[in-house]
Amino acid sequence: MRLAVMLLAIAVTSAHAQPAPATGDAVAVARELEAKLEYEQALAVVDAEVRAGRSNRDRLAELYLLAGRLAAGLDRARDAETHFAAALALRPLLTLPEGTSPKLTAPFETARARSVPLDVRVIATSDQISVQPVADPLGLVTGIGVRFRRRGAVEADSVRELTSRRFARTPELHILEVRALDRHGNELWSGALAADQVAPAVAPSPHSPAFFARWSTWAVVTGVALSAGGIAAWRFDAAQNQFDRERGTATFTELEAIEARGDRWGLAANISFGVAAASAVVSIICFVRRPGEAAVTVTTGPGAGLGVAGSF
Repeated sequence: MRLAVMLLAIAVTSAHAQPAPATGDAVAVARELEAKLEYEQALAVVDAEVRAGRSNRDRLAELYLLAGRLAAGLDRARDAETHFAAALALRPLLTLPEGTSPKLTAPFETARARSVPLDVRVIATSDQISVQPVADPLGLVTGIGVRFRRRGAVEADSVRELTSRRFARTPELHILEVRALDRHGNELWSGALAADQVAPAVAPSPHSPAFFARWSTWAVVTGVALSAGGIAAWRFDAAQNQFDRERGTATFTELEAIEARGDRWGLAANISFGVAAASAVVSIICFVRRPGEAAVTVTTGPGAGLGVAGSF
């Protein structure tokens, strides 16, 4: 009797001690569990495979599609929508077989209605490569993978950054392939780096002189000063003519006021013409020496005198 019990225990143990499936066969294992309605175990297998971070884009889409079916079978409609949306972002043409239960098709169609295909752009400069999501509402892209060959080397190397979408490059690296990765390291997108994707070095623009070192600025000042001087000279001449006309008829106080007004207009004319002459000189010098800088100082002296100091 005791021997029979031992044999029965060994038989039961052998029946349950099936060899663990290879990790590369996770999809097949999950489907087998799904067929047995063991959705929870199947979902755990799929989740572990996603977290392993060894899938390419197509396989990852297959895993998310399977995860969506399993979540829907467990009445987790919201989780199913999330998984389906990720699958459709990677493979927009995915469909469910005809005759699929509405329990699965409902969250699938909801996910399709809001799904946006994943779109990634590579930005490359002489010292950096980055992957920038153009369309990634689910936030799948978090890292970058780069395969490269060092100058003079035969074998290629690769680098994965799961928390940064940028890779610092150096001149001795020949970039062979760029990949966009998710937070687990799964490949969401890959492509070769074309020569025309490398942004050319931007040549420094010629020095732009300061506002007061431009010849055009002083040319404008010259024009304004000449206009002001012309108006002041006209008003001075008008005051002089009025003084001459009223010299025999006006009182001394009135003549004195006309004379003072004429003096003021005469001083304004002298200053304006002086500024115009000085600014014209500065404008010519700035024009001749462009695009260099010019340091110019204009000072007023006693009376209507002007001083011009320049360093060119």
